Amino acid sequence: MARTLSMAAITGTLALTAPLMAQHGRDTVLTDLGTLGGSTSRAFAINDSGYVTGGADLEDGVWHTFASCGCQMLDLGSLDGYRYSFGNDINNKGQIVGQSYYLYDGEATVWSFCHIESLGLYGNNPRSEARAINNDGNIVGYAWDDREYAFATPLLWAGGQAVDLGTLDEHTGGRAQDINNKGTIIGVCWDESQTVTTAWIKTRDGLMTALRGLGGSEAAADAINDRGDVVGSVHDAQQVEYPVLWHNGVLVLLETIEGRDARATGINNNEMIVGYVLAEDGFHSSAALWRFGSLSILNEMLPPDLRDEWDLVSAYDINIHGEIVGVGYHNGELHAYVLDVNQLNSQTKRITTSN
Repeated sequence: MARTLSMAAITGTLALTAPLMAQHGRDTVLTDLGTLGGSTSRAFAINDSGYVTGGADLEDGVWHTFASCGCQMLDLGSLDGYRYSFGNDINNKGQIVGQSYYLYDGEATVWSFCHIESLGLYGNNPRSEARAINNDGNIVGYAWDDREYAFATPLLWAGGQAVDLGTLDEHTGGRAQDINNKGTIIGVCWDESQTVTTAWIKTRDGLMTALRGLGGSEAAADAINDRGDVVGSVHDAQQVEYPVLWHNGVLVLLETIEGRDARATGINNNEMIVGYVLAEDGFHSSAALWRFGSLSILNEMLPPDLRDEWDLVSAYDINIHGEIVGVGYHNGELHAYVLDVNQLNSQTKRITTSN
């Protein structure tokens, strides 16, 4: 099922794309991406041109996928028959993937060149979701039934076909989380009891292998770069969560704060890693950056005046230019942001608000 966006949306897309494709650097430290009329937004992905996607609420509280280059936020809507949507990833061609949903049903969705298209459902599952897309247009995600989540199916959509990626031995279900530009896929799978979660990597030759954990019951792979480096998290036997990097399949623990759960959620081709660290209370979190394995809390890197206005809660993705996207509290409201690491040494407050 495909649907053409309205003329207003097309006009907005064209206006958005022109400055976007030329944009590789920002002249602001921190950009508030705003909302779609409501009070909340989250940014999940950024491409190398600085084009961002995620989700934001409308004035009536309905959540929609957005696209933004920092100057304006464009409402991309949802598939016919669904009220809500969100965007999980965007490639360098500007194609966005995510899900359109309502109540207990939802379909993996692609927003591409002014069209919204469904990737369809799989088997008897009432829900499917696209998690990532590479520059060749290959998409990964999964399909599931909330009543039988233990048997969720990790999927690859390529050439118009949905392919079941399978799971590791002794696992019943799973999810494909990311795919790089070489076609290597990462994800997680779990057993029928859903008490054991294992990270995995699958190369183009079809070989799926487990990514080693710490001896705990959980390991999750969240992102992969074009070098094949994978980031995510693992739990130890005491169920403390650690941010990790798998380099050539070897587990590397990233620096963290003792006793605090933390997770790495994004990595670029320059080995810059982003994620979050939980506070001592186990509920609040702070956006984090790792360079060469060393941890920096993004709030502590901000100029003092921005620190007074912002609380950066989480970082989800980082592009080749060091532009980070995530979510944070700005003057009390939870908003999507773009943070340019290269501008952090500026002594002058430079902040913009998209709307």
